Formats: sequence, structure tokens, C-alpha cells
Amino acid sequence: MTKLLLALLATATFALAADPFPGAWKLNLEKSKLGPQGPERRKGEVLTIEAAGKDKYQITLRVPNDKDAGVEGKIWIVDGKEHEQAFPNGGAGTMKVERIGELHLRTTTKAKSSQKALVYDWAVAEDGAMLIATPGDRPDRQFVYDKR
Repeated sequence: MTKLLLALLATATFALAADPFPGAWKLNLEKSKLGPQGPERRKGEVLTIEAAGKDKYQITLRVPNDKDAGVEGKIWIVDGKEHEQAFPNGGAGTMKVERIGELHLRTTTKAKSSQKALVYDWAVAEDGAMLIATPGDRPDRQFVYDKR
């Protein structure tokens, strides 16, 4: 009985320790709440999150129908501090990534040319099958991704 209990405890601990964010996430247009031009523009969108060291993720966003919307190799450093970032459009600014919980990250991006911050909450469903990105200034919008 003790061995069985220890085996269950070890399995549960391992399951809890697994990072839910890495993987390929495909945008689910039917579940997402996008603006009027969003569904056609974002059709086929895939977000890839890869572990890139302790508290770091490498982000790749591919949007087949919008060549200007993609991101390649962006690094998120999950330490709650602002870090300099180069933006795909050639601009620069800062990005802060905070871990709110095991299944929840918050990103805050500020362009040097603006005082306004772009905040997103990223939450993985408890079963690990869905990732929801919600913009802080537009809670009526959501990007719902299914794990591939």
C-alpha cells in the first residue's frame, strides 16, 4: 500500500511540474472572439512556444494570410522585469512577462514611441488542451488556441 501511495504521489508531482505552455497552438476561429476582419486574416495561425532555458520561452507566430503579423524567435523572459525588445515593424520598446500562476502568464509590451502598454493575459486550460489570450484593454476579444 505504501509503495502504491508513493508511486501515485510521484506521478502527481511530475504532472504538476510539467510546464503547460510549450507546444504548437493552432488558433480556433470558432471559439475565438475577434474583430470583423480577424477571422479571415488569422485563418491558419499557429503559435509555437518553446522552452528556451529557465523561465524563458521562444515564441514563433505564423499567420499565413497576414505576412506582417508574424513573429519569429521572440524571447519571453518570465521574471516580472522589463526587458528591451526589438519589434517586427522595426520599432523598439520593452516587454515584461509575469507568471501569475502555473497556468497563467501576463505580458506587458510598451513601444518607446508610446506611453500606452499592451497587456495580454495568457491562460492554459487545466487539461492543457487550450490556450486563451485576452487583451487587457479589450476583454471582449479572445484568441483561443488548441494544442496540436
